[in-house]
Amino acid sequence: MKEPLIELHKLLEEDYSQSITKGKSNLENKGCIVNGIPKCAVIIQLDEEGSPFPKTAIRCDYILFLSNNEGNISAFVIELKSGKSGNISVSDAKGQLQSGANFLEGFQEAKKLSIKLNLIPILFGRLSKSQKAQLHTKRISYKGKKIPIMKSNCGDSLPINS
Repeated sequence: MKEPLIELHKLLEEDYSQSITKGKSNLENKGCIVNGIPKCAVIIQLDEEGSPFPKTAIRCDYILFLSNNEGNISAFVIELKSGKSGNISVSDAKGQLQSGANFLEGFQEAKKLSIKLNLIPILFGRLSKSQKAQLHTKRISYKGKKIPIMKSNCGDSLPINS
């Protein structure tokens, strides 16, 4: 694990140790699976006890941290949606992803974190053409920037070269 990722992992462990996992090869929620998770990734599972969110709060499913060879950290804010195409609310998914971005921004400020995070919001699930068009217009706000939401299908691998 690269040095900045080790530092970030320690800071996350201070407050959220019950909801942090490592060494998973896939992520899953209600039948939607994401494969190809590197073993070195630090993952916050936000439906677990000890999560930074109350049980009734709007939240994404996972936040996954991964370091590249230069020591830069990507923070994947992940929402998994199973079910038929057309049954997913793009607005709800956007809100869930935004909650993850808001958590990261607040965490960085609270911990006075000097590590720069590259935010990558991604929705895994089956979308209709109109939902894909709607998703294409949605953006996540993070540190004054508007970041587009990536889309992938359940069963796909995490796009770590993003």
